[in-house]
Amino acid sequence: MWGMIRRNFKNIDHNIFPLLFKSLVRPHLEYANIIWSPYTKAQIIDIESVQRSATKQIPGFYDIPYTERLQILKLLTLKHRRRRGDLIEFYKMMTNIYDEEVLPEIIRLPSENQTRGHDFRVIRPLSNSNKGHNRFTSRVVNDWNKLPDHVVNATTINSFKNRLDEYFENDPAVYNHEL
Repeated sequence: MWGMIRRNFKNIDHNIFPLLFKSLVRPHLEYANIIWSPYTKAQIIDIESVQRSATKQIPGFYDIPYTERLQILKLLTLKHRRRRGDLIEFYKMMTNIYDEEVLPEIIRLPSENQTRGHDFRVIRPLSNSNKGHNRFTSRVVNDWNKLPDHVVNATTINSFKNRLDEYFENDPAVYNHEL
């Protein structure tokens, strides 16, 4: 897809690139990311390399480090996008937007055991393998439990997304996939 864009657009500047990349390339990279999310370092690097090499092809951006290119273009790392998407889907599960019969089992932490954090904290499911540790319900729990009250207690999906973006605003992992 990126090759097609390069062949058909002669001058792609830093204003046009994010629009083309977000609308035509990123959907291919993020397809079914809730079901399959790369967890090995090699898989993450392979997927991130598509965005890395595409951002280098903007005139004047070749010698700029990847994290700075992302900040200039206001693009997030694909790893962070997957993390954000997981939290949004988990919010939908916790607020009963999905049919409860098709949801995976989510065990909430009893309120008498909570000394810190919000009232929607959950217990990470037990697993005996790496694949089990990286399934959706396991990989999202730690990030979900770390969220502050005002983010988790959002009343709508859009307000949750906005509060989540504010929460991640100063997170260095937003523009650095190695963290």
